[in-house]
Amino acid sequence: MATASFCDLCSEENKSSSGTKFCSDCAERLCTDCTKSHDRFKAFKANHVIDISTIASYIPLSATKICTVHPDMLTDYYCTDHEIVCCRACIPKDHRKCENVLPLEHASKDVNKSALFTIVMLQINHLVTTLNDLHDNRESNLQSLLKTKSVITKQISAVKSRLLKQIDDVERDLHAKLSSLHRKHEMEIYK
Repeated sequence: MATASFCDLCSEENKSSSGTKFCSDCAERLCTDCTKSHDRFKAFKANHVIDISTIASYIPLSATKICTVHPDMLTDYYCTDHEIVCCRACIPKDHRKCENVLPLEHASKDVNKSALFTIVMLQINHLVTTLNDLHDNRESNLQSLLKTKSVITKQISAVKSRLLKQIDDVERDLHAKLSSLHRKHEMEIYK
């Protein structure tokens, strides 16, 4: 497994023993000592304890699911006839006539070599590629938007400068005409 896996029972006592087994009924990791203690109790003898190393690294132990029919049980079996996961209490009730009800670790043993798994992985890879393309497009659109904003801002400034220059020219022209008219009328008054 990629991450460190500690015994859940020891962790409750602030110890850090390495978890080597997983009880799917208790949904807990167990170290070697706790596994021995766990197996001694009559109530736990029928529990489903498996090596953590047999669990695929891409399946987190927290991904165990509670049975929808029996909320106090975990789904730790797979019925190939019905293509569903089930708990051990479901087997005698709903799957007694089924030919292939397997523990999950056996049913999933070669799942990554199946054609369906390959197809699903290809579809996932395609979706990841599509999402990456969408992300890249979004980034490209944001960059384009920023560039366009910058260009338009410069154009607005240029138009403003031209308008201000024209206003200054008109103002200068009006002042010149006013001065000229003022002199002309002043001369007429002094004549």
